Amino acid sequence: MCINATINEQKQKRSVQAYANKCFSAFYGNIDDKKTLKTFDVFSLVAHSYPEAACVWLAQLENISNANVLKIFNRINCSRISTNTSNFARKILEINKHRLLSLKERLS
Repeated sequence: MCINATINEQKQKRSVQAYANKCFSAFYGNIDDKKTLKTFDVFSLVAHSYPEAACVWLAQLENISNANVLKIFNRINCSRISTNTSNFARKILEINKHRLLSLKERLS
């Protein structure tokens, strides 16, 4: 029983990670590109062009705790969002925050 729970948690974590990695923006890297850039790649490109501005935004992001995010999600009426959906969304935010903050280290 415990092994299955661990496997399910690992599977869910991988699927959330995969989802976060696949998020596309509405921006193209070049005029001839067929696909839009992924959201993280857009921020990364802009961050490398404007590292000071990116660091300001990332410092703001760093100040947002998981507890702050949970408070916001807890304010959403349960008739509008399920527990699973809330957990999924919070995990996406957590993954993206981690990815963005790791970029901050490379900009400094």
